[in-house]
Amino acid sequence: MSEQHPSRFGRVMGEEALVDGLLRALRSRDRRALARTLHRRVTLVGDTGSGSGVSARGRRATVAALFALCAPDAAVELARVNGHAGLLLRNPTGGVVGVLAVAVLRDRVSEIWATLAPEKLETWGKRLPT
Repeated sequence: MSEQHPSRFGRVMGEEALVDGLLRALRSRDRRALARTLHRRVTLVGDTGSGSGVSARGRRATVAALFALCAPDAAVELARVNGHAGLLLRNPTGGVVGVLAVAVLRDRVSEIWATLAPEKLETWGKRLPT
């Protein structure tokens, strides 16, 4: 088994598999599977563009926040975000409504940054998913 070194920016072996686990859990609305991908001290910070933002700390709060961000009719896709594995959220008409970047600590997601501000998502609507 190869050793996995912690990295704030997610450069560990299996990062893509971990983000794929997030994707599958969000698509299936499986709270337990989602919680298993998260570090117990995970944090989520979201920029909504309104000044209020979104934040959560810990598994339970982060699972709830992620499901609140990902409406049941939203499409969730894998994407490259700042050169790393991440997720793209689309509304039913295909418009991009969120981009999730993650940091990995050993074998769990430790930080999630959600970009939800419409003005920051304009260019994402013009990109093809990877």
